[in-house]
Amino acid sequence: MLRLIVSVLLVVNCSLANGIAQDGPRRIIDPKIIPLSGAATKDFVPQGWKIEQEISGDLNADNQPDAVVQLIEDKPEKNNKGEYQDRYRVLLILLKSRDGKFQRGAVAVKLLQCTGCGGILGSGGTGADLKIEKGVLIVSQLSGSREMREITQRFRFDPVAKRFVLIGQDVAERDRATGKSTTFSTNFLTGKQVIEKTRYNQKTDKEVTVSKTTKIVPKAKKFIEAVDYEQ
Repeated sequence: MLRLIVSVLLVVNCSLANGIAQDGPRRIIDPKIIPLSGAATKDFVPQGWKIEQEISGDLNADNQPDAVVQLIEDKPEKNNKGEYQDRYRVLLILLKSRDGKFQRGAVAVKLLQCTGCGGILGSGGTGADLKIEKGVLIVSQLSGSREMREITQRFRFDPVAKRFVLIGQDVAERDRATGKSTTFSTNFLTGKQVIEKTRYNQKTDKEVTVSKTTKIVPKAKKFIEAVDYEQ
């Protein structure tokens, strides 16, 4: 019994040291352990995590190269039984000051899929597809197998709130066996969503639009910290 208690305490202490909390089946990093500032992107990496990918670009229109960093749990791809184990991810946005240092802009703990969370087509490799275009951060993730789902989300810096807001989202659902697909394209700035259904035409080797409709959606602001890939 004493040995069991000691083992449990060791696991709990290790999780606390890495700033990880359980959120249902997920392990969620505590944003408070991410420094507010640092000289380099590596200064924002907490114990038990490592940088998986990093991109740069101006995100707040100050002509400084900001950084978007994808962190992943620093543990082996497989456990001691040779089984693949889920490794969770975190997205950091670091804003570069004119003095050359970085300031913490955002810590998104639920935005990215873990290595085993997206099925066969999921982000087990290098994770999400990250891009910065015209000051907008674009995050694309793929999941599923025969029935696949691709979600692309666009975030822009709000100079008033000093935070990053979800301004657009495209969700494409496709049956790879039948070639039928439905895409939901939502613009949260205009409050409009376009729903387009297509099918694959084997004779022309092209996608054919079956229907296209538009509806109104709420324009309420959603900050990047609240965006959850499971929802």
